[in-house]
Amino acid sequence: MISSLATPFVPLRTLKSLKRKDGTEVVYRVPRRANQRAYGFCVHTSGSGVATRAAIFARNGKNPAQDTPEEVAIWCYSALWSYFTTYLIVNSGKLYAICDEDLRAPHAGFTDPTHRGLCLSGAWRQVCSPAGVRLWDARWPGRKSPAHLYPSRNPNEDFISVELVPLLKADATGSLFTPAQYGTLGRLIKDVQTRHGKVVLGHEDLNPFSGKHGRWDRSGGWDPGALRARPYFDWARVVV
Repeated sequence: MISSLATPFVPLRTLKSLKRKDGTEVVYRVPRRANQRAYGFCVHTSGSGVATRAAIFARNGKNPAQDTPEEVAIWCYSALWSYFTTYLIVNSGKLYAICDEDLRAPHAGFTDPTHRGLCLSGAWRQVCSPAGVRLWDARWPGRKSPAHLYPSRNPNEDFISVELVPLLKADATGSLFTPAQYGTLGRLIKDVQTRHGKVVLGHEDLNPFSGKHGRWDRSGGWDPGALRARPYFDWARVVV
């Protein structure tokens, strides 16, 4: 099932590729979640990588789509990247469905095997951004860690997901997202909650680590960017 608000890709994604250490590649069918009623909804930003890729493709003439960040994001999530999301919202506010809500889309989780243990033990507080930890605690009072925000071992099992394509430059409020994106996001969350659980969070709430495998830097979270003293993303603008 997909939201009636979305424009579906045809066909919707059902396959994922995985590269082995020996360089070979395996393509397999994305599994369905064990519990077809998801626990909640996870918000992501596609980050600056989409804009960077668009610029590279524009210079080299290698992009089979057009060369705007929106069009590159659509192509990357629908066809190129092995990880993808359930939904995608571009700057205009248009909503696309990348895969069925029943599938376990590979959008979140700990890619570093040590990170889950650091969260469960509480040691994540000593290795992650102090500013980010304070903001995380304010958002999730009484919770021990990001790994305690969902019931299974894998957030992909528990959350429907959406990616927001960011602006190339923040607006006057500091936001990297348009009013149209906030509006569409609110309507999508409200619609998804008629079929699934009520918990709503950002990828940064689930992964507080920095570097290649994390969603924080020294100032806090950047995916989608609410856990910062000067946020890129404002939950107050998401009206559900």
